[in-house]
Amino acid sequence: KPQAALWRLHFDRPGGKLASFTPIARGLRNSMAIAVEPKTGLIVQGENNIDFRSENSPPEELNIVKQGGNYGWPYCTAEGVVTEYRRFPVNCAKFDAPAVLMPAHGAPLGMLYYAGAMFPELSGKLIVSLHGYRDNGHRIVAYDRAADGRPIAPQGRQPAFPLQVVTGWDARPGIRPMGAPVNISVGSAGQIWFTEDKNRTLMVLMRGSATANAPGKAAPVTLVKTPPPGWTHFADVLAPSCGQCHEDFRAGAPAGVWANLVQRGWINQDSLKTSLLVRALRGEPPLKPMPPPGGIGELSGGEAALGGLFAEP
Repeated sequence: KPQAALWRLHFDRPGGKLASFTPIARGLRNSMAIAVEPKTGLIVQGENNIDFRSENSPPEELNIVKQGGNYGWPYCTAEGVVTEYRRFPVNCAKFDAPAVLMPAHGAPLGMLYYAGAMFPELSGKLIVSLHGYRDNGHRIVAYDRAADGRPIAPQGRQPAFPLQVVTGWDARPGIRPMGAPVNISVGSAGQIWFTEDKNRTLMVLMRGSATANAPGKAAPVTLVKTPPPGWTHFADVLAPSCGQCHEDFRAGAPAGVWANLVQRGWINQDSLKTSLLVRALRGEPPLKPMPPPGGIGELSGGEAALGGLFAEP
């Protein structure tokens, strides 16, 4: 019987006996995250790929499941050949390609299409919980979708984070442990419930300042958008200096740095050039130039080297 497969179980009614047990698709590794678009019936699988040592390889995947499809595991993962099987002559082009590449080691474990009333900005989006303990994990993200439910990559074929619903959920001594979201569901009022197995908690994401700001409750959530072009270079240039003092720059992946700075108020996603971070880099009074002593002007190439990042509206 095929392994790494999805199966369809059909039960007779009303007896409930198993009438058939047939494979739908194969070549799918760790299919714990599965979502069905309620109107079109489209099935999306989140591929929890093999753990290489590299932080950026191989990407996780979102696959559109079709009858008789083969998505390559264990020979091909994402768009390349798995290391252990390089001795076999494998043509990866013969397998079904993923619909979306996700950042490596995020470990998608839960997934659904959001249709609640509490978060209209998430309406219809594909919500994915990322369980992984490495830089790209411990967060909940939301993908835009096409009319039939197909998820849309935020930046073409390259792995990148989409809208981030819960992010920066790393361990901070004396403040909180690292999170590890698993399953997610939507409540009757549109609140998002999710389990989290690293600390064995059941949590709920809700909207409302009275709830969010009450003693002992969580802080309001800021939805983190995809970083603009030029951000990766920006983070790579500043991280060695800023990371010496500011923990937010030690998130590893540039998208993680972006999320940290958004959540702490250093970046205004709607007006990057007026953000507190940019004003500090420029040394606008009463702020001191960061990094000292000359701010952004001392970087090689200055603002021009950052691909017009600061010129963004």
